[in-house]
Amino acid sequence: MDQEREELEQRLEEARRTALDVEEGKTSRYWAHIKAKLQGWLKSEQKHLDILNARLIRTPEDAEERNDTVKRIAMLHQVLGINETIIEENLNMIGGIRVDIPDQFKKRHSFVGNPHETSSNGR
Repeated sequence: MDQEREELEQRLEEARRTALDVEEGKTSRYWAHIKAKLQGWLKSEQKHLDILNARLIRTPEDAEERNDTVKRIAMLHQVLGINETIIEENLNMIGGIRVDIPDQFKKRHSFVGNPHETSSNGR
């Protein structure tokens, strides 16, 4: 039981640390350079797709080229959103793990009195 709890706490800590590391990395100069490069490629692929869409699709190769461009655009969008994906996955893991509350912190019956009774002052 204690070993399972320790493993659970370790997984939660790793997920928390990963989410924090990625959140911190999103603001780094390194990520800014990579993001700028990816956005440049994305802009280029979108221009290429606009040209392909303006032309008629005459051959299977034309259709294949257009489909490949659409796939590259989708992949670049996915790579640009990788930080949010990693953060969301780790936060979902943290939120999905049920941690039992120790008995001392559980809500118990009030020893002060019956909550449904009213006192002499009308409360």
